[in-house]
Amino acid sequence: APFTPVPLERQQQAMDVLTQQVFAPDVFRVSPELLRYTAQQRRGFSGSQDPRLHDALLAMQRSVLDHLMHPTVLRRITDSGLYGNEYGLGQMMTDLTPAIFAADRKGDVNAMRQNLQVEYVQRLAKLAQGNGTANGYHSPAISVAIYQLGQIQRLLDRAGRADLETTAHRQNLDLLIQRALAVPS
Repeated sequence: APFTPVPLERQQQAMDVLTQQVFAPDVFRVSPELLRYTAQQRRGFSGSQDPRLHDALLAMQRSVLDHLMHPTVLRRITDSGLYGNEYGLGQMMTDLTPAIFAADRKGDVNAMRQNLQVEYVQRLAKLAQGNGTANGYHSPAISVAIYQLGQIQRLLDRAGRADLETTAHRQNLDLLIQRALAVPS
């Protein structure tokens, strides 16, 4: 059977679901009273038994990013444009970056979002430093990653005032992006 492209609207709806259910700043909405029950009582100094909630959420978000940013998926998105797919690589990444950054432009960035944003920038940096196609990424994916890093840097330059943790986080992101885009000497 011939390839039937998924309508553009459905692909954008799927990204909207990811934006709201996986990448939103308030994706982990649980009352602090309930969270207290997840921590076991500590007796003595036998090590930390605290629930690692930040790690658990980031692991879930990483699994989504693993799929979306996998070299085979990125190549498939590019290739499928030849036979009817209208939701291209540039559009997918242009939707993904704001899903991870846009809600935090004008204020503080919570710790869970900081983890996600650093993870995303590190992945883009790895992709951008692709050394050609040695790491499995094709040239269009490398180009889009470089473009997205520039977009994030512009977003950081225009970010509003924030608390100390957010300011430090944004400086970290800026440094990661500068290193990723630096021309090796």
